[in-house]
Amino acid sequence: MRLVAAVAILFALAFPAGAEDAKPEEKPAPSEAVLAFGVSHPECQEWTDGCVICARGVDVVNCSTPGIACQPVETVCKRPAK
Repeated sequence: MRLVAAVAILFALAFPAGAEDAKPEEKPAPSEAVLAFGVSHPECQEWTDGCVICARGVDVVNCSTPGIACQPVETVCKRPAK
């Protein structure tokens, strides 16, 4: 009887209810201040606030994911247009 109870507990722990309904984690969006910097500085090809790095691509801006405990600072241009 104890063996059956132990197997039932292990099974319940291995396969939690609703696990199939879990949504994948979404990538956090960069802050509006970082995106606004890119809009207001079209000559800048790459910029950062110390947490997020954004770069211009062909008709799109790509930004990295911020670290979990990152404290942003003033946004600066790292690579001006040539």
